[in-house]
Amino acid sequence: MKSIASGVLFFLLLFHLPYFSFAWGAKGHDIVAEVAFHYLDDSTKARVLRDLGKMSIEEASTWMDDMRENSFYDYMKPWHYINIEKGQTYKPVATDRNILIILNSAMHDINHRDSVKQKQLQEDLYYLFHLIGDFHQPLHDGYGVDRGGNDINVSFRFKTYGTNLHKVWDFEIIDANSITIDSVLALYPPIPHKT
Repeated sequence: MKSIASGVLFFLLLFHLPYFSFAWGAKGHDIVAEVAFHYLDDSTKARVLRDLGKMSIEEASTWMDDMRENSFYDYMKPWHYINIEKGQTYKPVATDRNILIILNSAMHDINHRDSVKQKQLQEDLYYLFHLIGDFHQPLHDGYGVDRGGNDINVSFRFKTYGTNLHKVWDFEIIDANSITIDSVLALYPPIPHKT
């Protein structure tokens, strides 16, 4: 149990390191999951894979986006972001269901796994794998007035039609720079595991 909690903490810490920023489309989410998983110790990796069941870490990282096509999961749409307007401070209220609230809830469940049903724990891992990526994409925790950059048209690599700031972050930066798991791992020094 301690190794799961430390692994989850590593997920959070990993993406506070200032080495790079990249996009969070399916490829970006896969890379986020693979980088975090790469740095887990073997027992934590085994526990995570066991808790995920038949789903791979890459599938778990995109599960929340994949479920957008199923209207049953519409309740999860606001979970991908948090809006904090310029000059404001976020003050949660009991009815909030945003990325910060869901991440905290998932972390709580994982840290108290003995009192959580397996199905809920599995979904919490899906949320964690996906939302850690979303949380660190700057437009998922920004201003609601521009709908997370979706209303800001931009030109990127001479492409002007159909491109907005959110799309550039989600897909185009990672594709334009041919970012891969190996190129990302090369940015990080080896992190020794405590025994």
